[in-house]
Amino acid sequence: MKILYGIEAAPLKKTVVSMRPKLELLHARPLDTARVAKTDIACYGYRQAIQLPKTNAASVLAVSEAGGPAAVSNRVGKGTAILCGFLPGFAYVRPAIPMWPFGRGGDEDLSAFIPTGYDAAIRSVFQGWLNSAGIVSPVACSEPLVEATLLKGNDGKYRIALVNFTLEPLKSVKVTTRGLPFRQAVDAATGEGGGAAPDFEMPLFQFAVLRLEP
Repeated sequence: MKILYGIEAAPLKKTVVSMRPKLELLHARPLDTARVAKTDIACYGYRQAIQLPKTNAASVLAVSEAGGPAAVSNRVGKGTAILCGFLPGFAYVRPAIPMWPFGRGGDEDLSAFIPTGYDAAIRSVFQGWLNSAGIVSPVACSEPLVEATLLKGNDGKYRIALVNFTLEPLKSVKVTTRGLPFRQAVDAATGEGGGAAPDFEMPLFQFAVLRLEP
């Protein structure tokens, strides 16, 4: 793995057994901060001190407070290996969760709370890393809080499951597809609709399943 990532070593510092977003994360203090351009990403609970070799070293994507590499990228064959020396999901989720109690009932209780206010800057950083590595999703949505899952049925036709996590009905969501053989997208249950390939727009309440018709 060291050769794959282009590193010498990456010893791990771990200060927690678990880091549940609505419990431990709320009260955690960052071990470090990773900086990518003008974006600071707090490192909670886990941190790897990435060390680079003198030759054939990976490219640095993010630096720690001390100036060392916090995330690196390494070209290998036809692909790219990215190693992040921290778990960025914690910093991405943390701003979306209020400092409420868990499991005590009442209006301000985290038990049934669904977060939506994720850190858009962190999302942009990692989307940029994936794009630069040539990783492209076959299905993407204009609204980042709409989850799109590509499925293939026994009939050989593709389905797209859309789940709306914004907690609000959306009048229009643009669905972009790449490399999928279809003529139009219809509602899998009713056969209605008719979004044309490769990109189309549609309203979305809570969820929808589309069938891609060749």
